[in-house]
Amino acid sequence: MSQPKSRNAKSSMPVTKPRGPVPASPPRSGPPKDPRARTKWAPLPDMPPVWLAWGLVGLVILLGHLAAPYVADPARIPKPTLFVVAGLLTFVVGAATATLTTLLWIMPYLRSLPEARGFLAAFGNYTAVGAAVGSVLGLRMTGPLFFARQGHYGFADMLGTISDMVTLGSLLLQMVPWALSLGRVYPIYQARFPEDEPRARSFTFLVLSSGNAAGLYAGAATWRILTS
Repeated sequence: MSQPKSRNAKSSMPVTKPRGPVPASPPRSGPPKDPRARTKWAPLPDMPPVWLAWGLVGLVILLGHLAAPYVADPARIPKPTLFVVAGLLTFVVGAATATLTTLLWIMPYLRSLPEARGFLAAFGNYTAVGAAVGSVLGLRMTGPLFFARQGHYGFADMLGTISDMVTLGSLLLQMVPWALSLGRVYPIYQARFPEDEPRARSFTFLVLSSGNAAGLYAGAATWRILTS
C-alpha cells in the first residue's frame, strides 16, 4: 500500500540559482508631468556684480575730477568725441525708457505674482545703487565746477548738479534690468496664464515690443538733442 505524498514535497526540492548577473529592475516612473507646469526660473540678481561695482567706483573718480565740466554740459565736448558720448547716452536713455515701460505693463500683477515682484525688486535695487553713485558723482563734481567757473557757482547750482547726476546714475543702472527683461517678461505672463501658452507669448511680445519702441523713440530724441 503506497503512502500519500507529503504536501511539502515541492519545498524540499533543491532551488537552482540563475547563473550570471541578475538584471536590474527598471526604475519606477513617477506620475506623468503636467505639460502646463511652469518652468522654475532662477531668481533675478538683485545687486550689481563685483566687476560692475568696481567699474562704477572708477567712473566716479574719473568723471568727478577730470571731466566734471563735460559731464555737467555734454554739449561742450569736441565734435569727434561728442558723437561717441551721444551714442552712449542715447543707449542709456533708450534702455531706461524701455525698462520703465515694461515695469508699467507688469504693475497690475505685483500683488499676485512673485515673478513680477522679483522683477520690481531687481529694478528697485539697481536704481537705488545708481542713485547713490550719482549722488557721490555730483558731490565730487562741485569742487572742480566751482573753481572752473571762478566762484560763479552757488548752492542752487550745486544742488542742480547733484540732482542731474542722480538721474543720470539711475538711468545708467537701469540698463541692467532692461537686459534682464528680455528673458524675464515671459515667466510673468506664463504665471498669469498657466493654461494658455499662446496668450502668454502674445502678451510677452506686446510688452517687449511696446517698451523697446518707446526706448527707440526716447533714444532718437536724445541723439538729436546732443548732436544738434
